[in-house]
Amino acid sequence: MLQSNVVGFERCAEMPAPLPMVERLNLPAAVAAPFKPHSLHEDWEYQDAVLDQKLAAKGCRGVTHGYSRSEVERSRALVIGCNYPRSKQLRLWGAVADARSWAAALTARLGVSSKGVSLLVDETSDGTPMDESDSQFPSQRRILDHCTKLTQGAQAGDLIVLVFCGRGTLVLNNSEEHDKEEEQEGDETKQAEEGLLCADCDAADWIRGYSLRMITAGMLAHFWEDLPRGLVLNLIIDSEHGCSMLPVSRRLDAARIPASVNLNVEPFPLMEVLAVGVTCSQVAAKAAIAHATSADPEAERYYGRRGGKDALPHRRWLRGQLLWDTTAGQNEPFSMHNEVQAFAFMATCPLGEAFEAHMDRRSSGKVRGPSGRRGVLTHCILRALEEMNFQGTYYAVWWNAIRIARQAKVGHQFFQLVFSDGADPTLREAFEPVSDAEARAYARRTILEQLPEDSERVHFCSRCTTGHVPQQGLGENPPLSARGAISCGCGPSHAECMVM
Repeated sequence: MLQSNVVGFERCAEMPAPLPMVERLNLPAAVAAPFKPHSLHEDWEYQDAVLDQKLAAKGCRGVTHGYSRSEVERSRALVIGCNYPRSKQLRLWGAVADARSWAAALTARLGVSSKGVSLLVDETSDGTPMDESDSQFPSQRRILDHCTKLTQGAQAGDLIVLVFCGRGTLVLNNSEEHDKEEEQEGDETKQAEEGLLCADCDAADWIRGYSLRMITAGMLAHFWEDLPRGLVLNLIIDSEHGCSMLPVSRRLDAARIPASVNLNVEPFPLMEVLAVGVTCSQVAAKAAIAHATSADPEAERYYGRRGGKDALPHRRWLRGQLLWDTTAGQNEPFSMHNEVQAFAFMATCPLGEAFEAHMDRRSSGKVRGPSGRRGVLTHCILRALEEMNFQGTYYAVWWNAIRIARQAKVGHQFFQLVFSDGADPTLREAFEPVSDAEARAYARRTILEQLPEDSERVHFCSRCTTGHVPQQGLGENPPLSARGAISCGCGPSHAECMVM
């Protein structure tokens, strides 16, 4: 090895002399003046040092600094921010700014195509309330339409992101005409449904029978239940009462982290934080509402809660509620394929508190107006991603976000990491789709499960991952028009398919 290196240096010595350093690097003569290399080896070292300085000056530091993921072709995102500027009771100040920050991070650093990001906000950048007729206004109908587009045509290898910054509330499912005995009888077993308040929440939702317009967990579950295995689904819910927006049962609860754990070290698995269940009973929900205390006016200078306050929706159906629930399918359990790679960062646990606050007030020593507030979850997650250079697992992002929240002395908000049964947050890279090979494997398994039992083989296209069962009844010598045909139409020859 040493001999080969010596021979290599001898060959380099025989090469023509390189151009002057000033000409090669296009640097001023003063840069080259302090040092004069005495050998070719020293010249190379000097060139490397100068080049590193030049790259650092331009801010181009490669993968370790300012990392930006390559654009993901099949990626879509829906980002919603609701400040409710026309409502004195529900007014928020940082939700729209949070939504814009998420849209910028998704397109600039996380590889989501700018054409694939839909931003719905109820306030312009200068704080003017947006007109309800505007295409960006996050009304209930517009949000549901965008959710349909978000999940339409989804397949393995896609990346889907849903971000909501605003207020959440609880749906107690009690109509105004119900008797108290009927309410108490069902409260112990019935779960309280959670909902995200839309920008037009002050209007009644007569189609679904609610006194407020919102996006409930059941509405979103209808979109998630048809997603194919191998798709990556990411949710960020920066509000209260949003933990059940992903119809799964497993979550990591920041409130369960032992006090002795040092969050300043590299993340390591903790079994204590694993919790089961993302919903709460109506008994617990009513008790939490009854014992809720009003906010301290002095504290509201710094932060505000992102709950529904007194805006609790009720059922508007009368005695025919059972008929409406049955026809709407609301008594059917929601499910999602356990191999959908679904992860969700939730602002808090069921019945927990979520805030928007001046996250830098302790360092600056100044109290700004309420417009300077930002969602605690959004601030901590984006700050964690920035510190990690937008690279790392979901578990690492969650871990570092909790560390940042503790450093900011946010003591009453506990972030949740919710995930599907077939997903591992300690291994999966955050906000990244599965690889092409993994997507093809998921698609083939789905097709094999759909094949009839008497099928012996199937053609798989290596381009689009679709499968095709050869036509039966053509005999041993089918016509030329049927030989080697590819049903998907994306390849020019039979070589594009693999037979299994």
